[in-house]
Amino acid sequence: MEREGVPPHPPPPSSPTTATTILGKYRLGRFLGSGSFAKRYPSTAEFLGENADSVQAVAGNTKIGTDTILIGSLPRLRIVMSYSMGLDKIDMRKYEEREIMVTNNPDKLTYDIADKAIGLILAVIEILLQWLV
Repeated sequence: MEREGVPPHPPPPSSPTTATTILGKYRLGRFLGSGSFAKRYPSTAEFLGENADSVQAVAGNTKIGTDTILIGSLPRLRIVMSYSMGLDKIDMRKYEEREIMVTNNPDKLTYDIADKAIGLILAVIEILLQWLV
């Protein structure tokens, strides 16, 4: 519901509206994993050989980082999105030099990690109680 003077929120990134907008404006490809795109480019080097000049955004995680070599091979890169907890695999100095935006999603797994931590605490308490009794 819109309130007077408050603009409506844009749709979340995972909404069908946003996905349609992105797909209509950009060509998306997943060069790692499975699917026709991955079969066409079995290696990162082959993908970059044909597409490096057109890549504007990269999404990755802690397994698929963005190193200095990758950054240097993408002249039109404007944004890097990390959907993992940290930025360990991202060369922040290099991005600052090239004025490339970097984002991450640190809160995506917060509740899952908290659940596991509580579970581990309860397991330790149970073991301690068995040992003490």
